[in-house]
Amino acid sequence: MAGTVEFPVLVRLIGRGPRESAGVGCLLRYLPEDPFAVHLQFPGALTEDGEDAVWVFSRELLTRGAAGARVGDGDVRVLPGRPGRTYIQLRSGTGAALLEVETERLHEFVRASEDCVPPGAESGWLDWDAELTRLLYD
Repeated sequence: MAGTVEFPVLVRLIGRGPRESAGVGCLLRYLPEDPFAVHLQFPGALTEDGEDAVWVFSRELLTRGAAGARVGDGDVRVLPGRPGRTYIQLRSGTGAALLEVETERLHEFVRASEDCVPPGAESGWLDWDAELTRLLYD
């Protein structure tokens, strides 16, 4: 079985006004057992409760967004940024954040995830019995 893909990434929070934020080290993770998704993990030092925060969204969304498309219509959107950069917009009931990430780093992550589980082969990696049990009983 293919292993987990983990890539540290530096993200910069884009704020309103003239303030520029420092980069924050985050982790992009791809799990073969969750083959349609990517996980973006923020360190607990950034959260009110001190726990790591993880956003989970579509690998296809990240792939298309890193390729220059404006994608997403829900809580996560990916769109082109300034040259060599991609924006990831995160929205929740409590706020929103616009993150800037180096596009090439996203491409490297996507390629590594595709080496792990090729596009179109994702459904073969799912444990359908476990997914059904989770849906029915969780």
